[in-house]
Amino acid sequence: MKTTLQPLIHRDSYTGFVEAEITSYLSETIYEPLMGILDSENLRTNENKEHSAVWDAIIAGTLWYAAGVFTGIFDAAISRELRAMGAKFTANGFVLPIDEIPISLRGALALSNSKSRTLHRTVQSTLDEMQENILIAATGMLFSDVVDKITEDLQGQLVRTVSAEASLPTLPKTPQGLIETLKESLTGEMTRAIKQSALEQINYLRAKVLDNLQNGGRTDRLAELIRAYFGVAKRRARFIAEYGAGQLVSDFRETSYEALGSTEYVWDTSHDEKVRADHRALDGRVFSWSNPPIADRATGFRGHPGHAANCRCTARPIINFS
Repeated sequence: MKTTLQPLIHRDSYTGFVEAEITSYLSETIYEPLMGILDSENLRTNENKEHSAVWDAIIAGTLWYAAGVFTGIFDAAISRELRAMGAKFTANGFVLPIDEIPISLRGALALSNSKSRTLHRTVQSTLDEMQENILIAATGMLFSDVVDKITEDLQGQLVRTVSAEASLPTLPKTPQGLIETLKESLTGEMTRAIKQSALEQINYLRAKVLDNLQNGGRTDRLAELIRAYFGVAKRRARFIAEYGAGQLVSDFRETSYEALGSTEYVWDTSHDEKVRADHRALDGRVFSWSNPPIADRATGFRGHPGHAANCRCTARPIINFS
């Protein structure tokens, strides 16, 4: 005789656990050190309060002069000073010929240019060091606690599912060695993925820092682009985490179901518009754990529910019993 159990659910919190570890690594390895350099520079810049608002803004890198135009951040004090010099406000900024700028401010512009070049070189050098460290150093991400949290919840789901089936009186135990295997697998997979992603981010940032220097070298824009790309990095971390958590859940399902005597399962999609066409064609069909179906016809990839990237499908195990 056979019975089909309800599937184990991949909760959003599982992805969140993995994502938090990855985001923390990226923040501590790349973005916090870079923003620390910029913040330290701003602190040194703002120590002297004896100069005018325009002088301070130029040195701070929030006010920039090029091709006869002041651009940047204009507060009331800066705007008053520039107008007092004879600058005219336009859509592009405050226009003022170089020969009408006071000598002291010309010195500030020269100093700002020098500081900007030094700051950009420091950031570039730091990125180079980060790249070397990522290539040779361990990430320190073990995911041990993460796997414990996820598998404890999955095991609880499994016990409740089996308990609800009167024909299966024996409550399942976690297969021996499964947890350690999952820890090793998730750590290895995430380490490879996040290192690759971190190196890609460093290369992107290196190009953007050089581009910023070649296009005026404004330090406020440098800070903005680093902050903005951290947002991109976190979205990438979410994608990587979804893949890693999906693999873990899928592997837990397969091993646990086989330990219960299951040799087959029913493919079950999320039954919404987001389901990819390849998986919609698999919905409701029976497959063997030993022979996964083609889950991506374009590449020929074979896998069980959850094995493909961003797959939300589940497996309803078929249990054989006498």
